[in-house]
Amino acid sequence: MTKKNSFERYYKYIKPFKTNYIILLSISLILSISTLPVPLLISEIIDNAMNEQKVRSIANIGIIILAIYIVKSILQYYVNKKLAKIGNEVSLSMRSSIIKYINELPINYIERTGIGNLISLIMNDVSVVSNLLTTTMISDLINNTFVMIFIIIVLFLINWKLTLSVLIIGPFYYFISKIFNNKIRNISKKVQSQSANVIIVLTDILSNQKIIRAYNSQHKFEKKFTDTLRKLTNLHNEANALSFIVQQLTFFFVNVSPLIVFWYGIYLVTNGEISIGILVAFYQYVIQAYSPFRIFMNFNIQFQSAYGALSRIDELFNLPLEFNFEEPEIRNQIQGDVKFKDINFSYEEKYTLKNINFSIRKGEFVAIVGPSGSGKTTITNLIMRFYEPNEGNIYFNNVNSRNIHKKYLRNQIGIVTQEPYLFNATIEENILLSKPDATKEEIIGAAKMAKIHDYIENLKQGYDTIVNERGTNLSGGQKQRIALARVFLQKPKIVIFDEATSSLDSNLEKIIHETLFKLSGNSTCIVVSHRIASVSAADQILVIDKGQVVESGKHIELMNNQGLYYELYNKQIKGDR
Repeated sequence: MTKKNSFERYYKYIKPFKTNYIILLSISLILSISTLPVPLLISEIIDNAMNEQKVRSIANIGIIILAIYIVKSILQYYVNKKLAKIGNEVSLSMRSSIIKYINELPINYIERTGIGNLISLIMNDVSVVSNLLTTTMISDLINNTFVMIFIIIVLFLINWKLTLSVLIIGPFYYFISKIFNNKIRNISKKVQSQSANVIIVLTDILSNQKIIRAYNSQHKFEKKFTDTLRKLTNLHNEANALSFIVQQLTFFFVNVSPLIVFWYGIYLVTNGEISIGILVAFYQYVIQAYSPFRIFMNFNIQFQSAYGALSRIDELFNLPLEFNFEEPEIRNQIQGDVKFKDINFSYEEKYTLKNINFSIRKGEFVAIVGPSGSGKTTITNLIMRFYEPNEGNIYFNNVNSRNIHKKYLRNQIGIVTQEPYLFNATIEENILLSKPDATKEEIIGAAKMAKIHDYIENLKQGYDTIVNERGTNLSGGQKQRIALARVFLQKPKIVIFDEATSSLDSNLEKIIHETLFKLSGNSTCIVVSHRIASVSAADQILVIDKGQVVESGKHIELMNNQGLYYELYNKQIKGDR
């Protein structure tokens, strides 16, 4: 990503406010320039202080100075308030763009990066960048650039010899920046990265309170959080130390230079080259000239500090999207036929599926069983195209899945996972996720199929009951059935249940499976289950072990084969007894 492209990326967030932004910066610039004549007015007061004939004129000058500062204060308040509002809007726009981009990234990036890192990027990094782009720091930078140029011109007009003695600090400022820029930039990257680590640990602690308390691990996690926070604090201290060194070096040169001005200025006064009033005016202009130096230095520190956040956001936007090629425009309705041909899939260089071949016909009820970690869920992820196989092809109605638009494909596949995903919204809104335009009758019908309608009706708010974060006000079985209702409402061509009935008792699971059998015929049902007995009536059973299909067939056939399925089935039957 070039600097030009990076600039264009961030400029688009400010562009909607460009007119207001330019007006506000212009006002701020005018306000800064408006105070520039003040030292000359004060010089006039000093040089004429003993002249009784000019008392009224001196009083008028004082009133003018007072009026300038009153008007400047009022208008600067207005400018700062408006700039802050623009900053908040830019933050909102940036965060919306980032979450939209994240939603289009491959699933494995989200899993690899972690929620804590992404939250830190969206909240912390965006705040740093938007503050850099829209706070008064930018207006101060622009204003003081013009002010500095104007002051230097005025100083040369007053006395070029004194002016050269002032400009001596310029090279020192350059070398200070050169020495410390990379150090500040590097430590800022570490601060942003460690801030993400703090959020990760905090998210773990707040999300797993029951487990932490069940194992009396409060002290362990308190220590982990404190240690992680301590590392962040140490990095902040290191960053502050560098900033303070730069600030104090700048402060030193800014305060030493006026001594040179006074020493040489008094010499010029005694030689009659300038008056006392002119020397005072010159000194005040010098103070105003050094103020921009401090602002430039502070902005430089802030920019170097923001560099880590800018880099992290740039890295995100440089990632290829899930649809990183020209997505095909095939829109034909899939019928429910699924075929895996010579599929090999690896995750983080470790093969989890090897030479997978099977076919599922439209309307079949198919069970996928096998030991834990054998690759069952990976198969469902490939059907959903959350991942792409390393080798081989997946076909729907004899059409290669790579030739079907992912979004269109997913609209026709419903999935319920072992951990039901419910959002902090009403029960009705959670069910409507699969079909936003569904009628109330359709919602109730889907809930009845999932055997959750009666429970919902008995709630005080009914379907308007808010589901707490992660569904903490519902049991595992209730959450599972709401997720089931979501799929029943969708009426997809293919339904995937990945351990979806694991939180239900055996009787309710049996009822749900009977409902699935009724669905099969209209929809292809693929059920991943560890309860083998509950899927024994499936049209086809795929037995997965160590990433391979080791057996397939109906229950009776597999029992007669006395292979892995026979072994797993008998183990469960004995365990249930």
